[in-house]
Amino acid sequence: MGTTNSTTKKRSSKKLNCSLHINDHYNNNSNSKRRFSSESTSSSYSTYSFEQLIKTCGNRQYFNGENVRDIFPIDQDELKRLELTHIWNKELWESEPFLLPVDEVFSRNAKVLDIGCGNGIWSLDMARKYPNCHFTGFDILANFPLDVKESNVDFTLGNILEGLPYDNNTFDLVFMRNMKGCLTQKDYNICLQEIIRVSCRWILVLDSDIILIDGGPLANQLREEVLDELMKKYDINMMPSSIIRKCLEDNNQLSDIYFEDKQCPIGNWGGRLGTIYWQILKWATKNLYHSVSSLYSEEEYNLKVDEAFDELNQYNSYDMVFRICAKKNAEKRKSFTVKKISRKF
Repeated sequence: MGTTNSTTKKRSSKKLNCSLHINDHYNNNSNSKRRFSSESTSSSYSTYSFEQLIKTCGNRQYFNGENVRDIFPIDQDELKRLELTHIWNKELWESEPFLLPVDEVFSRNAKVLDIGCGNGIWSLDMARKYPNCHFTGFDILANFPLDVKESNVDFTLGNILEGLPYDNNTFDLVFMRNMKGCLTQKDYNICLQEIIRVSCRWILVLDSDIILIDGGPLANQLREEVLDELMKKYDINMMPSSIIRKCLEDNNQLSDIYFEDKQCPIGNWGGRLGTIYWQILKWATKNLYHSVSSLYSEEEYNLKVDEAFDELNQYNSYDMVFRICAKKNAEKRKSFTVKKISRKF
C-alpha cells in the first residue's frame, strides 16, 4: 500500500479523548432484547448452524473463517459500534441533496432488501420513515431486535454467497452498506451479481475507503501494515470502491450508474461528524486485533492505535466515504453512463 500523506501540515491540538454515547431511538429502551444466538427468525435459509459459524477467542466471538469470513468480532461491543456507525452515516449524508434517483422508489409501495442488515437498524429506521414501503433485512446471524419491530419489516437469515432465497426482480431497491470487512474481492462479484438478480429497479451501496488522507507518519505506517496483513491473510481490501464500481460497470443489465464520494474529517477539527468518525474508526481498528495479531502483541498494538489516532486528529486528516447507485434495465444495455459527484468537507 502506498503512503497517502500528501502533506506535512500539522496543527497544535489537545489530545482527543471522546466517548460519545449512542443516543438513538433504538437505544432509548434499555430493556430492548436482541437475538444474538441460534434462535429462529421469521425465515431461515442458512445451511450452517450457529455453532458451525462461531469460534470464541478470549472473551470475544468471531466467525470461524471456514464457512464465513469476517475480520471483525460479532459480539455486543461490535454491534454497539455499528449502531454508532448508523447514526454517523445518517448525519453524514442527510445534509446533502439526495441526487441519486433512488428517492423515487420510496414514493410508492416499494419492496426493499437490506443486505447484511446486522441488528436491523437501517431497515427499522426506514420503515418508520416510509410506512408505505416494505423492508426485508437479510443477514447470516440473527441479531435482529425481538421487541422493536414495525409491521412493514421482516428479517431473513441466510448467506448471500450461497444465493439469495428470492426470485429474479423481486425488490425495487436492494441496499448494502459497510460490507468490506467480510467480502473478498471474489466475493464482491458473487454478492453483487445476486443483488442485481433480485432487483428490478435500483441498487444502492454505501461504504468507505480507508485512505487516511493527510495522515501522519505513525498513522500511515499502521494503516499500511494492517491493510497489507488483511489482504495477505484474508484477501480483504479495505478500499472497495473501485472493486464495486467495476463489478457494476461490467454488468450489462445496469445503466445510469451514479458514484458519489465525500470527504469525512477524522478528529474533533471536523466538529461532531469528525469526532464520531474518529471514535468509530479507532474502535474498529482496535476490534481488528484478532485478525492482525501476528503484527504485534495486543498491548503493543493498542498503544500504536492510540498514538496513530492522536496523530490523525493533530494532522487534520480525513477519509473518503462513498455511495454508488445503479439502475437495472429490463433488457441488456447497449450503452451506459457513469456520473461522478465529489464533495469536500
